[in-house]
Parts: sequence; C-alpha cells; structure tokens
Amino acid sequence: MSESRLSVLTVVTLAGAAVLFISACSLVTSQYRARSLVAQIEKLQNEERRLNDDASELYMEISRAALPGYIASQAMKAGLGPATSRNTVVLEYKPVPSAAAPKGNEQ
Repeated sequence: MSESRLSVLTVVTLAGAAVLFISACSLVTSQYRARSLVAQIEKLQNEERRLNDDASELYMEISRAALPGYIASQAMKAGLGPATSRNTVVLEYKPVPSAAAPKGNEQ
C-alpha cells in the first residue's frame, strides 16, 4: 500500500473512532437523563399518593365535624346549651318593594 493510502485509511479510522466515542458518550448521557427522570417521576408519584391520603383524611375530618352529634358535643364543651324557644330568635321574611318601577308612571 502506498503511504497516502495508509494516511487516508488512518484518518478514516480515527474519524470513525471519534464518531463511535461521541455516540457512546451520548448514549451514556441519555441513559443517565432517563434514570434521573424515572427517579423524579417516582418521587412525584409518592408525593401525589401522600397528598391524596392527606386529602382523604381531611374529607373524613370535615364529614365528622359536620355531624349533628359532633357539633352538639363541641358546643357543650364551649359552654353553649341546646337551642330552645327561650334562647332562639326567629326572623321573618319580608319582601322589599322593587325600585325598578317608579310610582305614578303606571298605565
């Protein structure tokens, strides 16, 4: 083989090796990013589960607090008594006249 042909073959081989090296580095970087993203997804999913559990507990607490028996027991603890006719004020509904139609312009 001639020296120029050997030189060209060496350059092509080195270029191929460089491309192969760069491809391998890209592959390693891609795998690292993929693993990082999977770990982040798992972390976020665990946080989502925890938040859903917290929300369920809060809904249960709200449901318990809305029960009449719970309200009565908490009122007793606060020193309040049950509602009776002596300590209750009943408000009556009285409609307010409409201001849209002025008086005197009726036909």
